[in-house]
Amino acid sequence: MSSRILIDNLDDAELRPRPSRGWKRTIAAVVLGAVGLAAGCSLVAQRSHSHAPSMVQSTREQPPQVIGREEVVGGADFCKKYPYLKYRPNGVVNNNLEKKGPEYTKSEGIVLETVAVGGGAGDEFEQEVLIQVNAIGGDYVPFASRLNGLQGHYGSINLKSGSSVRLQFSFKDKADAESLGDKCPNLKMNQLALTFFDLDEGKNHKSSEYVEIGGFDSYHVKDSTEVKVSDGSHGRKRFQASTYGTGEDNPLDPMHLTPQQLNRAVTALFSDVEKVDVEIGAGAGMGPRFFTFVARPSLLCAATVQEGYKPPLDDLPYELPMQMPIKVAEKEKFKSWAGSTVGRKVAVGDVLFITDAADGEKSYKAPVAGTIHSIQSKLKVGEDLDTRLDDKTVCVIQRDYLAPLPTDTVGCVKGGPGHGDIDPHSHFVKYEKEVGETIAEGEVFATVKDHHQNEQSLKSKAYGVVKARQDLHTGDPIMTVKDANFITVDPYPALATGPNTMKAAVVEQDGVAFDEYKVQVGDIIKHGDTVGTGKDKDGNSVPIKASVGGIVTARQDIEPGTPMSRVGDHNLLTTGKFAPCPREEHQGAILFSKAVPEGSHQAGTSIEGMSDAEVQASQNHPALSQAEKEGLMFEKYHVQKGDTVEDGTLIATFKDKAGKKLEVRSHQPGVVKHLLDGLQEGMYVSKVMEDENMATIGRLPNLDVSRAERGAFAPNSGSLHFDEWKAHVGDVVSKGDTVAVLKKDNGETQVVKAARSGEVTERQEHLNPGDVVSEVTKDNDILTVGKLPPIEGDPIHRVLGVEAPSMDAIFDHYAVKEGDKVHGGDTIAVVRMPPAVSGGSRRLQGGSLINIPSPGTGTVTKLQPLEPGKRLGDQTLTPTIATVDMGPPWWLLLLGAMVALCCCFACLFQVMKKPAPVYKPMPPVETTPEPEPPAPEPVPEPKPEGLRLDFNDKGTIRTVYAKYRPLGIKHEFVAPIIVDDFTINAYAETELGVKAGWKLVRIDEEELNNNPNFDEVNDKITHHMKDFPLWPLPIEFRKNVDDTEKRVVKFVERPIGLEFTNLAPIQVGKVYEGSPADQKVEVGWFITKIGKADVHSSHDFREVMGNLKEGVQPLTDNGKKYT
Repeated sequence: MSSRILIDNLDDAELRPRPSRGWKRTIAAVVLGAVGLAAGCSLVAQRSHSHAPSMVQSTREQPPQVIGREEVVGGADFCKKYPYLKYRPNGVVNNNLEKKGPEYTKSEGIVLETVAVGGGAGDEFEQEVLIQVNAIGGDYVPFASRLNGLQGHYGSINLKSGSSVRLQFSFKDKADAESLGDKCPNLKMNQLALTFFDLDEGKNHKSSEYVEIGGFDSYHVKDSTEVKVSDGSHGRKRFQASTYGTGEDNPLDPMHLTPQQLNRAVTALFSDVEKVDVEIGAGAGMGPRFFTFVARPSLLCAATVQEGYKPPLDDLPYELPMQMPIKVAEKEKFKSWAGSTVGRKVAVGDVLFITDAADGEKSYKAPVAGTIHSIQSKLKVGEDLDTRLDDKTVCVIQRDYLAPLPTDTVGCVKGGPGHGDIDPHSHFVKYEKEVGETIAEGEVFATVKDHHQNEQSLKSKAYGVVKARQDLHTGDPIMTVKDANFITVDPYPALATGPNTMKAAVVEQDGVAFDEYKVQVGDIIKHGDTVGTGKDKDGNSVPIKASVGGIVTARQDIEPGTPMSRVGDHNLLTTGKFAPCPREEHQGAILFSKAVPEGSHQAGTSIEGMSDAEVQASQNHPALSQAEKEGLMFEKYHVQKGDTVEDGTLIATFKDKAGKKLEVRSHQPGVVKHLLDGLQEGMYVSKVMEDENMATIGRLPNLDVSRAERGAFAPNSGSLHFDEWKAHVGDVVSKGDTVAVLKKDNGETQVVKAARSGEVTERQEHLNPGDVVSEVTKDNDILTVGKLPPIEGDPIHRVLGVEAPSMDAIFDHYAVKEGDKVHGGDTIAVVRMPPAVSGGSRRLQGGSLINIPSPGTGTVTKLQPLEPGKRLGDQTLTPTIATVDMGPPWWLLLLGAMVALCCCFACLFQVMKKPAPVYKPMPPVETTPEPEPPAPEPVPEPKPEGLRLDFNDKGTIRTVYAKYRPLGIKHEFVAPIIVDDFTINAYAETELGVKAGWKLVRIDEEELNNNPNFDEVNDKITHHMKDFPLWPLPIEFRKNVDDTEKRVVKFVERPIGLEFTNLAPIQVGKVYEGSPADQKVEVGWFITKIGKADVHSSHDFREVMGNLKEGVQPLTDNGKKYT
């Protein structure tokens, strides 16, 4: 290329300033300043998908001065599908070819920043790729090294006539180059095109330019080319200029070329290439020569234009992901701006500009909030955007940065991860921690995806409680968080203290980190006891001693290694009394002062048959004396939070100082809302409780009333006591039938009536006589009634069903009563058909009354108790509303008469028949026959060992025989019992093969018949299995985490006698002597499996300990404590 339009008075290499001989040159790493794109391009990465090649520009509508186009190689779709690399404006990252400047202190070579575009870019569209050009040979003499790099839309390298340079082109992912530096690997280019332009020479064939290229799949020149093609050195092809050229004929746009510019260009196509070998040079002569090139198949896809063609507007530069280009689709024309100016603030959805498309006017809206960074201000109304815009970008939006989270409170710190710990090209996926949750240093709080779509975890740099999070959503670039701190962390809040609780373990020494606790909540401690340990800065153990005595009421829930400076008041635990059980209005309290000797009648234990006075007396059992309360020692709870209890359900048991057992029972039905979880066996309740409430009993849960059901509600006024049921589950009732009886305080009776006709589906089974309905139920709904059960005919016995024409029919009235005689065609009932809707299905006489006839002569045996004016589908499950018994058929009487006549003829024959002479044989010799031996009794098949349990599996009965307890089945505590899930060591799942979804239908020899009483069914199972051996818990150990040898130890007692490290994977820290684990387990072993739970690779300590707790819970408590 002629240099006449590119040089000035400083372009001569001899005139530019040179570094002094004493300068020390260093080879610096390439500085990559721009933010990389999250998307990539299939043409560049070996990891990408295989795509057909593409070239976007070939699909444009051509302006008037376009006179031709070349599309070859792959046919008409070649240019549309071939991917290419497009230079970024100001995209020269490094400029020091053969260390000849101008950036002498940087590493050798030229690095150009490009972006992958084109139809074939696919999933990696707009991946940022670096083209790296290094000198590997030749006698390179630059004319003006400062002009190397980019010239407009072209890459450019210049040299003096008579010199040459051998070049190596390679390609790197920009984001990888930023993170890996010199260790960044080259990309393998699936498809690559290189085009060199304007190969010309000086006068008299002086300074003749040439390019040698090797390793290509094919090269392409015009049929009328001015370029001479021959074999070059090192297996390359040589492309030599042959005509004189000046600066005035240099190309400006690689995709719009004049015929002359096409004749002086060459395109080479490559596949699966990492490096390209190129040599450029010029013959002897005068002046500089400039070589321009692009990474796209211009010679094959450029439009041929006339001289003076006006090229497209320059592309708007942008840096993803913080700058968002707004691109238009193909075949659109610009219409107007919608107030878009540089600097305008926009919100998501704001209209930016309007175009004319084939299907009408089209508005382009802001996909992100931010500020308009740049616009194509030279666009005019009606201009074709395919022609005027090379990359279809009309404007660019600069995303807003999120303001840093404040850390203006005492102890609040940034939680990280901070710059340098995360790929800046990543996108946000989700938070793993909520505001208010505790967090440890190194714990994951968020997940992001890097530019390769690999998930990365963000980890906290502080201990404490998450105070705030940046407002990020899935897909947001993490660059929006300018300081790279996504969360702030407050210190752990101080434990609550009050009149009954106080600080008991304040660590004053600086630099101490928590190590472990030596006491549990509920332990009774005294002043000076060691309650925990810490470690100082040198790793030495520091004892933490109690400053006051009492019962441990709370501990800081912190991880080992937590600095005490991250605890609000440096206090680890509090002592005092347990806070009272919460209790709201209408909730019952179970008071320990009402404890009575075990077996005594307490309020609600048995009130059936009692008079009102006796019930009142039983509920006012005298409270314990002060001395008796002080000597009351807690033994255990017999219920859990969430349990449904009845009057008289055992809540808790105690022992007095003499060892005598006492108990407290529920005095009302309801749900256990609160218990004192910290109570432990042996505690004197009066000394550790602020009040006397052992448990809070809430109201019974509401009945589940579906759309097809109606509730039967007790009146809302007055204090009404439940007395008795008048309907049972499964009964069919009519609207207005009495379903329950209540009593007022004065003894007056009040009834609850069914609100509809149908089948009783559910009732408050826990209600007992005397219960105040409004106090033990939430909405006074005590019974639900569903649709009427179906009635069916019996054709075998000549009982026919009377069916309505449609379930949409509205019942009007019956024309007969049960027991009436009817004839075929007589009206049984009258219904009204609703009018047919417009366009709907055809209906009989829409809106008129329809008579439903009898199917034959007989007796009406059953009528469904339907309500007039209501749709049948809302009242019953089938269209059969009545049955008619047709009686015996007429031919049966005729048959009987004929049989009787035959019998008469037989008798007459016997009377009139003459007697026959009788032959009298000699009397036989009497012999006594030997008796036949009795047939052996069939030996019954032996009954299989174990308890028979039948389950219904979608209509198939599955029978198993249980020999161990417990079954380990999880269910919803309702009957019939349906298997919902299994415990971690479920005998029913691992040994018996029971599956989720099976319904228990039989226990031993007893069919359950859908018994709805859960407690009754559960008690039957417990009774049968109470003497069965316990199903052991298998725990798998390994000496090392990666050890292939496994050791399985089975336990049937708890505690098992092991102490573990507080980190996952779980390692045995101590084996207590005399415990079930003694002689079986060794210190240092790792737990790799608990029951069916494989915890070999789990790093969640709490999850593993939860599995262990669930596994040992069913084991027999041996009553021992190991210390």
